[in-house]
Amino acid sequence: MRTDGRAALDQLRARSGLGIALLPTFVEAHIDGLQPLSPPIAPLQTPLWLITHPELKETTRVKVLLRAFGPALADAVNAAQDGLVSDRPIA
Repeated sequence: MRTDGRAALDQLRARSGLGIALLPTFVEAHIDGLQPLSPPIAPLQTPLWLITHPELKETTRVKVLLRAFGPALADAVNAAQDGLVSDRPIA
């Protein structure tokens, strides 16, 4: 496998048992067989923002998208942080 992304390489190493990797909790929660070596590291937690171009924020389609994605994304992040595993694959 060839990749130019460090995150993909870390996941591959961890999945294959070739080492340890610093992965986000939502990634670790979706990979069978991975065990966290420590609790989440608070200084590495960052806020997640949904943003849009100022000229588009009042359009109907952007309002609908933000109203739907905002709560759904917040629920997914909270579930991952609480250690709940979803049946949905991450992409």
